[in-house]
Amino acid sequence: MRKNYLRRMLAGMTAVIISCCVIPASTAIAVNADNTSYCDEITETDISLAMQTSIPRMLWVMENKPEYLGFEVPNGTIIGDKFTIADVQDGVLVDDNSIVYYPVSVNGEIVAIVSLIKSEGEVTTTIGKDFSYELNAALKQSSNVTLVSVNDSNIAAVTENGNISILSTNGTMSSKIISDFIGNAVIAEADADDSYTITSAEVYDTNRLTEDVINLYSDNTERIRKDYYINDSNVPSEVFSRGSNGSVNTNSISIHSENILYSYDPYAIGLGDYLDEYEIVGQGSYSICWAATIASMLRWEMPSIYSGYTAINVCDALNHSYDATPASNVDDYLTYFLTTYNDNYWPIYEENAYSQSSICTIINNEDPAYMSSAGASSSSGRHATALCGYLFFSDDTFAIRVMNPGYNSGAGTFQLSDRAYSSTTFRYPYNSTYYTWDRSVRLYYHHS
Repeated sequence: MRKNYLRRMLAGMTAVIISCCVIPASTAIAVNADNTSYCDEITETDISLAMQTSIPRMLWVMENKPEYLGFEVPNGTIIGDKFTIADVQDGVLVDDNSIVYYPVSVNGEIVAIVSLIKSEGEVTTTIGKDFSYELNAALKQSSNVTLVSVNDSNIAAVTENGNISILSTNGTMSSKIISDFIGNAVIAEADADDSYTITSAEVYDTNRLTEDVINLYSDNTERIRKDYYINDSNVPSEVFSRGSNGSVNTNSISIHSENILYSYDPYAIGLGDYLDEYEIVGQGSYSICWAATIASMLRWEMPSIYSGYTAINVCDALNHSYDATPASNVDDYLTYFLTTYNDNYWPIYEENAYSQSSICTIINNEDPAYMSSAGASSSSGRHATALCGYLFFSDDTFAIRVMNPGYNSGAGTFQLSDRAYSSTTFRYPYNSTYYTWDRSVRLYYHHS
């Protein structure tokens, strides 16, 4: 009886969440290389299916494999309402519905954020601490905050009395400039509060236990075909069966029989490998994610030499300014640091992301890899992270463990990011936009 109620509640939750943020009437439609069209707005269908597949997977990892994320959570963890973030561009708030976020909290403290990213018609999911600590602090200051970013690179929360606190930044803009941009745009946009405001009640709703969401994933009676998840054009617009129980409206998830194929078992997931005790290195307030990523790799490969090495140490040793650098320089930088003490190392730069099999080979060989990723817009630039693990799921999806040096006030954090069903592409959220891994540096070895 309780399980049926929870299923109705969670389905209703999905439907209610959808109405929490304003979705613009006009939606950008793009065309793939094969002339098929796609839409990068997160839809009701995307959210419904993510609630049954990828979101429970990520929550399962958080509760059952905390070593992948670097933190443990006690019982009673809850998942709050979703939110989106508007972006200030040229002084105007611009809707961005290609990413939605779900706060995960326990005992009134946000511990993680689950994100859905839609790009080229495909949805990927990530989980990590991200800006959870900063968002929690903002909600302690005010139970009602509006979330806005600037140039897809700096997230801030605006309280009811107009105070602005920075939640995440890449170090390219000062706090004052960010606040000025956001303050002027929010004043100019009368309905900003209605569109992008979240409340403590929405975040800390104790009726939404993550274990109940995970149960959706473990119910073998609900099975979904892959293309039902990845291709909106093949999905019926009505994904809920709605009815009435007396005076109370009820919602339940309805999966059409022609879409039944794959079953899900949480106890079959979690097959993978990761670099145990891999250290997080933050980039601080500078735009030196590349140096932080290199420092983390040096700590792992040569702890006796580079223990405690920081991003600043890397820049100083290279006589480099505290600024960005092309990914094509990184193999030379790693060669400089590593071969000084061991000439067997052979760092190689490649203009591509690694395949699933290569990722497994790298991690199984007890090595990290350097990931360089392109931002979704020209203003967001590029970002560097370290590949430090992978995880297989029972429905044939695959996720990578990433050390992101930018989140958590520049102190860095771990993220787990899955791959869309039809894709070999890996993406992750950072500073209100998403990044796509497309360049790499891998450590090969000379053999005598």
